[in-house]
Amino acid sequence: PDGELLAMSVEKNEHERSSTDAIPGYGAYTDYWLASRDGASAWKLVDLPDGYDHALTHAAFSPDGSRFVWTERVKAPRLFDLNLFAGAYVFKVADLVMAPEPHLEHVRTLRPGDVDQGGEVESMAADNRTIAFYSTYVSRNLFASRIYTMDVESGATREPTTERFAQAPPFTPDGKSIVYMTGAGADI
Repeated sequence: PDGELLAMSVEKNEHERSSTDAIPGYGAYTDYWLASRDGASAWKLVDLPDGYDHALTHAAFSPDGSRFVWTERVKAPRLFDLNLFAGAYVFKVADLVMAPEPHLEHVRTLRPGDVDQGGEVESMAADNRTIAFYSTYVSRNLFASRIYTMDVESGATREPTTERFAQAPPFTPDGKSIVYMTGAGADI
C-alpha cells in the first residue's frame, strides 16, 4: 500500500503440463512473492503444492498493508459443471508480518457456504476484516455468480446485489461501497 513492495504471482520453474495453465487468471503452478520496489529483494509468501488442482488467482492487501488475502484453487476445473467450470476455490486471509523479513502468519481458510464454489476475492475494506468477492456458492452457476461481502472474523456474509454474472468487486477507498461489473441485461 505504501508503494515500497510489489506482490506478484510467479510461475514455478518446473511443473507438469503447459505454462499456459500458469497465465494470470488461471494461476496453476504459481506462488505468491513479495518484492522490494528496487527488485533487490524478494520473499515467497505462498508456496502452492504442485499439481493442476492448485492455482492462485486474485490477491489484495488490506488498505493499511497489515493483511493479505488471496484466492486459491483447490480442485481443477470441471468442464461440464457450470458451478465448478473454472474449478473449486477457497479464500485465504493472513497477517502480513514484516520482521525479520516479510512473511504471513495466522493463515485462515474461508469457504463461502462451506461448499465447493467458483469465485474470487477481490479486495479488503479499510476495516481490515471485510472482504468483497464473487461466488457461485448460491447460484451454482459461474454465469450467474453474485457479489458478496464477508466478515473474515465472524464469517457473516452479505449479498449486496442479486444481479447475475457479477464479478470483480473492489471496495472504494473509503471502504463504504463496492464497484463491480455485471452481465445483467446481457445475453449471456
